[in-house]
Amino acid sequence: MHRASAFRRTSLTTLRAALRGAVVPALVLLPVAVAAQDSPALPRGWSAYYAMGASSVPGPTALGSAAPAGSLGVAYERPFAERLTWRAELGYGGILADGGPAPSEFSEASKLQVPRTHLGVSVRRYSDRRAWIAGGVNAAFQSECWVDVTGGIGVTGTYSIDCPDFTDREYESAPVAANLTLGAGLDRGRFGFALRVEQGVTPTVRVNGTGQRARLLAAEIQYRFGHEARGTTPPPRGARATAPLPGQMAAGTVGWALGAVAGLVIGDMMAASENDWGAPLLGAFVGAPLGTTFAIHAFGRSKGLRSNVVATYGGALAGMFGGPAMWATSPLGAAVAYNALSRERVVR
Repeated sequence: MHRASAFRRTSLTTLRAALRGAVVPALVLLPVAVAAQDSPALPRGWSAYYAMGASSVPGPTALGSAAPAGSLGVAYERPFAERLTWRAELGYGGILADGGPAPSEFSEASKLQVPRTHLGVSVRRYSDRRAWIAGGVNAAFQSECWVDVTGGIGVTGTYSIDCPDFTDREYESAPVAANLTLGAGLDRGRFGFALRVEQGVTPTVRVNGTGQRARLLAAEIQYRFGHEARGTTPPPRGARATAPLPGQMAAGTVGWALGAVAGLVIGDMMAASENDWGAPLLGAFVGAPLGTTFAIHAFGRSKGLRSNVVATYGGALAGMFGGPAMWATSPLGAAVAYNALSRERVVR
């Protein structure tokens, strides 16, 4: 039994090391998947966003990934060079982490919550009219924290305990925490969709006196305001046309696999410990349909077609509920949604 356990730990360590070795290609995978075009008119102005995913607080006292964790807020974006924009954002959200059993409360489950307001700045690089990658920093202002406890003797549901009053572990949130952010996504008219990764640089919370930094993986949706939103002028409408389904399925399946790997890599980086697979699985669940969407639209572009990215991603996401066959049902759902709205591209 000990040998089997040791072998499993060694295998997991080897797998995680291999995945981390692919993180750089994975981060640039999706934006590069779409063919480069002439430099587009870059976005400028205000937008609102909503991000939701899972977070963890790794360290000596590992706090596992938990969901939902994320933020909502407003942002201002402006170009400063060819294909480059800077973006400032103000948001409110929180860090949520699985704290494990709480014996003092006779509970087998507890979750740490750290609400925060953050100010951030980032630089985005647009590869064409839809895809971008970004990197930046933010400062999170944290004034309180509490622990949600499930169950307990004579108690049903969930109740909260302020961190200073929680006796199983000592929790203390840092007043200000600095974080690095990475992101990749695509825009469609006023809407944008992205995958956001955040890594703490300074301690987010002190657990039993030791500072630990939070990690966050989230999917984001954005809406742009005003007349300067890129893509608000609709392109000329071409004749109805559809892409060949076999080609779509081949491209979509490859995109699904690459997106799943990218999501696993990023999610693995967010995991609190070697036994925490929640964040990698969430990353794969978000990344796989995103990869499928990019691949099917790239294939359609090669056939002189265009379609609705939102509908295609919705079809890919719906296909993720196909159980063991999701690797096929997700590309199929994306292809069907793409063809339902696809048209010939018209050059202006």
